[in-house]
Amino acid sequence: MYLKFSNVAHGAVLFLAAVTGIIAFVSVFGMGSTTFVELVGYFALSIESTLGVPQMLQNWKTKSSDGVSLVMIMSWFLGDVFKTVYFVMQAAPLQFVLCGLTQLAVDTVVLGQYMVYKK
Repeated sequence: MYLKFSNVAHGAVLFLAAVTGIIAFVSVFGMGSTTFVELVGYFALSIESTLGVPQMLQNWKTKSSDGVSLVMIMSWFLGDVFKTVYFVMQAAPLQFVLCGLTQLAVDTVVLGQYMVYKK
């Protein structure tokens, strides 16, 4: 069974609008709180560091890397290498370094999957 793109797009727009509204509301009332700002930062880094996980899981589930671009994987990897090195050299807070290392781990797994599953 395939979903119609218009249904998926409509649902995605509604979801994003709801999340944006909630975040905007909470931000207005939480901006004065250091704890709130730190939590938003950790949440953002957590999401960013796991962006490649759905692709990694899909590759593993299907035992295929069809549709995955090697250029995209290498761009992720190189960008994450430079970003992580920058964070280390600038003595950025630990959460930034951990985010970069997590991204590099995911990138490495996706690259390995590409090599193993390519036809």
